[in-house]
Amino acid sequence: MPSIHGSNKYLLIFQDELPKYKEIMLSKEQDTSTISQAFVKHIVLQFNIPQTIFGVRKNNTMAYHLQSNGALERSRCTLVEYLRDFISEDQSNWDDWMLYATFMYNTTPHTVTVE
Repeated sequence: MPSIHGSNKYLLIFQDELPKYKEIMLSKEQDTSTISQAFVKHIVLQFNIPQTIFGVRKNNTMAYHLQSNGALERSRCTLVEYLRDFISEDQSNWDDWMLYATFMYNTTPHTVTVE
């Protein structure tokens, strides 16, 4: 993703596979310390310590190449679609709108989670 005037360049996505709920963190860095602090701040302190953690991995994926990361990549594409309606033409303010797009994603019924 493009950075905003040298600011956020990375997007860290925590996803619960069953309800498809996401927590998003915007970051300038992608080092281990940043990611572990984000995990504690955005997951452990908000939801408690997970009993198990599956699928923890760093993926460098090509945009719109769904096969490289499955369900997470499909949901990322949905977030991009939401963002298209709000971000500036040069895409420099994507990080200003990411939390809104995540809210829209988390509050929209998904076929997997709807009875």
